[in-house]
Amino acid sequence: MTVERFRGSRPHALLAIVFALGLVGAGAGAAYAWTGDARADKAKLRKVAVVVDDTHMEEMEAEHAEAVEEEEEHAPGTMSMTVSPSSVRHGKVKFTVENAGSEVHEFVVLKTKKKFDGLPVNADDEVNEATARGEIENIGAGKTKSKTMKLTRGHYVLVCNIAGHYGAGMRADFKVT
Repeated sequence: MTVERFRGSRPHALLAIVFALGLVGAGAGAAYAWTGDARADKAKLRKVAVVVDDTHMEEMEAEHAEAVEEEEEHAPGTMSMTVSPSSVRHGKVKFTVENAGSEVHEFVVLKTKKKFDGLPVNADDEVNEATARGEIENIGAGKTKSKTMKLTRGHYVLVCNIAGHYGAGMRADFKVT
């Protein structure tokens, strides 16, 4: 475009320049927003709700009162642990554990390649906590406790490691991607 032509179309040229700058600005804003979202996602707190329950024990005690009085063991399937969601992205994870049962429980996060129901149990009827990444202790009946842990990618098993509770069913798989 020659200078004479440009002078004759100043309003249109000025409008075109302003429009072009607006597009560049919008692109830069989008790029900034994208990197901002990536940073926010990296720092984002993942929330996981956990419910531990032993109400099945009450039913079993009512049905088999003599056996329960003689043995203080927890039968398989009498306890449960429900986790939602069962998988999160790596980073900071806040576990909120609600005890819907009638006994005191705890919550242990173990990093392992073993299946959630395949951990070895020692003579005290507990699993080894050598790979523990965090723990919430003494969660009273009807109480809720929370803890934030920084977790890396991998397979985890969540357990209540009070004697006999893991074997009674208080365990769950958990994956961090």
